[in-house]
Amino acid sequence: NKGHLDLELFRHVVEAVENLAAPLQSDAIAPRLVARAWKNPDFMSRLLIDAAAALKHDFDFDATNSTAPTKLVAVANTPQCHNLVVCTLCSCYPLSVLGLSPSW
Repeated sequence: NKGHLDLELFRHVVEAVENLAAPLQSDAIAPRLVARAWKNPDFMSRLLIDAAAALKHDFDFDATNSTAPTKLVAVANTPQCHNLVVCTLCSCYPLSVLGLSPSW
C-alpha cells in the first residue's frame, strides 16, 4: 500500500455512515417533531424543557448522537426573539433527527 485510498473501503465506510441513523431522508424525525410541537402545546412545553426526554416519550426515539457527544436542545421563536441556528455539518450533525446532510 502506497498510502492511496482504497475506494471500495471508502465506499463501504460512507455507506455505513449514511445508514448509521437515518438511511432515508424520509426517516428523519424532525418534520414530525415540528408538526407535533405546533399542534400540541403540551408536547411543545416538554420539548422546550427537555427535548431528548420529549422525543423518547412521544416518539420512542433516542436523540443521542452516535458520532459525537451532543445534547439536543429545542428553542422557540417569540415576537421578541427569533432564533437562527447555523450548522457547520460537523461530526455532531444529528443524523437521526435531521436525516442525511445536504449533498452540497
